Amino acid sequence: MEARAMRHSMWFKGTWSARRRAARWLLCLGLWVAGWAGPAAAAPSEGGGAKRILLLFSNDRLLPANVELDEGLRSALGEEGRDGVVEIFAEFLDAVRFPGPERAATMETYLRARYAPGNPDVVVAMGDLALEFLMKRREQLFVGVPVAFVSLGMAVAEQVRGRAGVCGLPIKMALVPMLEAMLRIRPKVKQVVLVSGAEPFDLAWGAWARKEAKALGGRLQVQVWSGRPYVEVLRDVARLPEDALVFYLSYLKDADGRTMVPAQAGQGIFQASTVPVLAMYETYVGRGALGGYVTSFKENGVQLGGLVRRLLAGETAAQIGVLAPLEPQFVFDAPVLARWGISERQLPAGSTVKNRVPTLWEAQRGAIIAGLAVMLLQAGLIARLLAARARRRKAEGALRRSEQRFAGVFRSSPTAIGITRQVEGTFVDVNPSWEALFGLKREAVVGQSPQALKALLGADWLELFQKLNQEGNAAAPVEQEVRLESGRKRWVNLCRELAELDEGPCYITLLEDVTEHRVIEDARRSLAHAARLALLGELTASIAHEINQPLGAILSNAEAAELLLDRPHPPWQELRQILGDIRGDDLRASQVIQRVRALVGKRELQALPVCLNAAVQEVLRLVAKEAQRRGVQILQALKTPLPEVMGDRVQIEQVLLNLILNGMDAMRGTALRRRVLRVQTLAQGTGVQVRVEDGGHGIDPAHLDQLFDSFFTTKENGMGLGLALARSIAEAHQGSIAAANRPEGGAVFTLKLGVSS
Repeated sequence: MEARAMRHSMWFKGTWSARRRAARWLLCLGLWVAGWAGPAAAAPSEGGGAKRILLLFSNDRLLPANVELDEGLRSALGEEGRDGVVEIFAEFLDAVRFPGPERAATMETYLRARYAPGNPDVVVAMGDLALEFLMKRREQLFVGVPVAFVSLGMAVAEQVRGRAGVCGLPIKMALVPMLEAMLRIRPKVKQVVLVSGAEPFDLAWGAWARKEAKALGGRLQVQVWSGRPYVEVLRDVARLPEDALVFYLSYLKDADGRTMVPAQAGQGIFQASTVPVLAMYETYVGRGALGGYVTSFKENGVQLGGLVRRLLAGETAAQIGVLAPLEPQFVFDAPVLARWGISERQLPAGSTVKNRVPTLWEAQRGAIIAGLAVMLLQAGLIARLLAARARRRKAEGALRRSEQRFAGVFRSSPTAIGITRQVEGTFVDVNPSWEALFGLKREAVVGQSPQALKALLGADWLELFQKLNQEGNAAAPVEQEVRLESGRKRWVNLCRELAELDEGPCYITLLEDVTEHRVIEDARRSLAHAARLALLGELTASIAHEINQPLGAILSNAEAAELLLDRPHPPWQELRQILGDIRGDDLRASQVIQRVRALVGKRELQALPVCLNAAVQEVLRLVAKEAQRRGVQILQALKTPLPEVMGDRVQIEQVLLNLILNGMDAMRGTALRRRVLRVQTLAQGTGVQVRVEDGGHGIDPAHLDQLFDSFFTTKENGMGLGLALARSIAEAHQGSIAAANRPEGGAVFTLKLGVSS
């Protein structure tokens, strides 16, 4: 309010020379005469029903602030203003250069004469002086016409708030936020110089700025340069120390009476100053000012245009009232930031930086992206071509090396290899090992079909080749008996793969001579059979007991049945029970005989799920009588449930039988209390274990590494084959067997087997 009072009280002061008074009177008289001479031509047309808006500017129409306000307002009116739906008229008081009540009265006469045929629909006061003019003369000029205003101060807006027919938009002005921001950006700043001109409007802004600066609480030393000659200001701003700032307000007139355009006056100060200059208005940014905490005049013009549209649409000024001002924002000039070495990172958050020189990337982003895309595309195509060429060369080299390696392996391999065409089935090539196996030369074989060489294979050769052709590469290796040219017979392991060769798709057939292996396997089976017979020889008493028990029970039950049948009235229910007992005992004897036959007979390895606990219990039944005869107590600790293992039950029982009998032998000659044999099963990891622990004298540490070797034995009449066969059977079942001494005496044997999946 103090700033407004000062501005208005000083508005009509000043002294003028007689020559200036005369010139201005002549100008006003000319305007008055023009107004009376041509009112019909100047007045807006009453036809067509167009809405009429009168813009009344406070000062010169070419001031940058007025230009931007006018552009914003017209852009808000949009097509309506361009299509004649709305007619816009503009008048300029130019009150700074033509002050005084006489000039105001002359302007009133001019406006009344010019717009006498019909009032505008809306009158817009563009600035405080225009608003003051209208408030004093609205009833004489435009009775009942709503007034919209834009004001540079909240005080003026509050003064007219609630006035009938008046609405508007104040422009919020603030000094402190910009100074506080500069204190953060340039901590060395100690003083600020507030610069304004000698016109009452300028002096009022200087007084307002001095009052605003008091909010800094002494953090800055404040100097006010108001009403000084412009030349002195230019001289003194060029001498300011580095710890100073300049805040430029307005310069409509200097102390010498020279009228100036504030933006142009400020431009000279901006260039002469040795320290950064802050801006009062957004229009100063871009002319040399560092920046300011401001709102855009153009954006305020857009807001004012929206207000006018609402009035034209039928809303009353009372309904609209005084709008909330736009919030200022920090605006800076990029070249000036660079001049004073201020980085954009130092600016307050949300700051707007204008006039930034775009980088090559920013200016030509689209062209650069397009060029790079083309270059990358070309580079990608070239790279793909080069990569394809490199891959082709690499593949060709790898193929040559592969062919060389294959040829070397093919010729030097100890495995017989034959190559046949997939379609015709004729031989393409055979290697020396194939020639040696069959006793035929390569020249006699190449070009011949398997049918022509059928004498070399067993009787089922045709069925074999048909199976391989049907299954293709999925066919599992098979063993096949072949007859050689010499008439001898051999066994081969036959497998093949389909491959693409120069001759087309061909089968590469590998034949491994497994005759010796089969002989060894047959011998091993015979040896295992002999070992089982030997074990059964040791269990003759137990087996006889197992058979005699059910046979004796059968005999007793048969005699009892005969006695019952001699009665006059035989008890048929008891006879049925006796017959059931006879049948059960017969089955028991039969099962014993079947188990013995299974152990005695020769058989191939069968991979079937086996319940290890059941196998242990069956072996323990076989050795029960022998254990009783030797005074051995057998303890069982069988883990339940226990996963099944995959294997041959008879061979697993043979290993268990061997370990249990060895444990009994180890306790021969020991005290009866130590003759305890513990058999335990447990699951561990992905497999199962059987542990056989005895209470004997243990194993000589020197013999531990040899214990499972063939023909090594510590028994007086032993052959050294039992444990060797046990290890062989365990390994054939993908398992293992181990022996160790117990700390408390005796030995422990552990059989490990994998579970079935």
